[in-house]
Amino acid sequence: SSPAPGASALGAEPTEPAERARARLTEGIAAAIQTGLPNARLDAPLKVERVDGPSLSYRTTQGLTVGGRRATLSVHVMRRSAASTCTPTSVPPTPGDPAGAGPHTSCDTQEGPGGERIVTRLTTGEAQGGVTIVVYVDRSNGETVTVTVGVEFLGAEPKIERTQVTAIALDYRVTLYP
Repeated sequence: SSPAPGASALGAEPTEPAERARARLTEGIAAAIQTGLPNARLDAPLKVERVDGPSLSYRTTQGLTVGGRRATLSVHVMRRSAASTCTPTSVPPTPGDPAGAGPHTSCDTQEGPGGERIVTRLTTGEAQGGVTIVVYVDRSNGETVTVTVGVEFLGAEPKIERTQVTAIALDYRVTLYP
């Protein structure tokens, strides 16, 4: 999430010119997607946008197809103002129980290979049987990389795994600080 108004962002303000950063991130994010999801086909050329706000950030949202399933992928790179968090739903849904139908969120926090804090949120039971995977990587340089993948599927496991989404978020090419 973006820093709250008045919140202090961690890390240095990026000094790279915006056009250079946008071109570098466009290339880097495309390469990270290809590495993390080698069977993915992007719907259109990747476009990274600069987001001006309490803290400079860059974001892209892209439609893609993996294993015949439609997905939406979003990557957001920003200076962090607070540690990323996840709140699980308290009671998991009971299979076959209509009262228990609806979204269910599970969370996991772990340390990455470079000491990063990785928070993973998995939400199931969304419309059309969809799954949303959100991975937040809080890096020691004060930035957070957030990768969100929404997968549409009916009655089968998604073809995108949490480890693949995490690989995109951890990719060294996805950074404010080249």
